[in-house]
Amino acid sequence: MNNKDVFEKRYKHILTFLGFWIAGYLTLDSLFSGLPLPLTMFSSTFVPISFLSYLVYVYFKLKVKRPASLIYLVVMIAAFIFAILLFLKIVVLF
Repeated sequence: MNNKDVFEKRYKHILTFLGFWIAGYLTLDSLFSGLPLPLTMFSSTFVPISFLSYLVYVYFKLKVKRPASLIYLVVMIAAFIFAILLFLKIVVLF
């Protein structure tokens, strides 16, 4: 297996896990509407950011030459950081 294959395998597994994680969070949030803020922050942003950061680390460690994957991962991390700022009411859209 070369580095590209290893990265693609980890990329697929982690993105599938994140999809299930976010779907599970949205399901729990709709069932139990009064979740405390620390739990909401942890489950909706910190866990996905940690897994996406791991993928960026693996991307550079394995020296994969796929800029589209890196751009996607960086945009996703930025979106989750923006979500944290919205939760903490540091950034207000309207």
